Amino acid sequence: GSRMATATRNSATAAARFRWAGRDTARSYPAVPLPAPGYDGGVATFEADGLILDARSYRDRHQIVAVLTGEFGQLRGVWRNVRGGRAPQGATTQVLSVVRVSAYRGAAADLATFRSIDLVRSSFPLASSLERSSAGAAVAETLTIFCPQEEPAPRRLRLGVAALEALLSGVDPGVVVSYVQFWCLRLGGFLPDGDDSQAWEAAGGRPVSYTHL
Repeated sequence: GSRMATATRNSATAAARFRWAGRDTARSYPAVPLPAPGYDGGVATFEADGLILDARSYRDRHQIVAVLTGEFGQLRGVWRNVRGGRAPQGATTQVLSVVRVSAYRGAAADLATFRSIDLVRSSFPLASSLERSSAGAAVAETLTIFCPQEEPAPRRLRLGVAALEALLSGVDPGVVVSYVQFWCLRLGGFLPDGDDSQAWEAAGGRPVSYTHL
């Protein structure tokens, strides 16, 4: 009980100190709402902007990639022939990079197949700092836990993109991680709704409302 209360207070304090460096950029992903997945002969097709949550090697030249999209929630699939060769594309799938994906999935398939994954905003600069790259991984893990597959998650996507921009802009990594955890708990219904502005001001920062993203 007391440990949970302390964690909640720490998250609220972190939120108060979070300067929303990625606010304007976050609004632009996705710029235009996209339609539900199309179907062609029983095959679902997906076109969306998203955030890389995970990418793992699969066999010799493939990857299994998890992408958080606003329209389709978490989308997991195989990206084939992207490792090795003359023009490897695996660097595109660094955790927390913003991408544009095109994919399809058969009716009986567990994983989609990515036709393309195009880089929009790279998280590569975070690799120069262990603290920032670790924070990026923590943000991705939190979003993975709170974003089920095929459940639309536009606000969580904007939250993740803004966290990337904040980390790239020099915001304290611990504050970024706590802020993402706070809002994932709030959006998931684990924290009561309410006006946090007075609490955040008391904690020493200007009020920040996620609903204004």
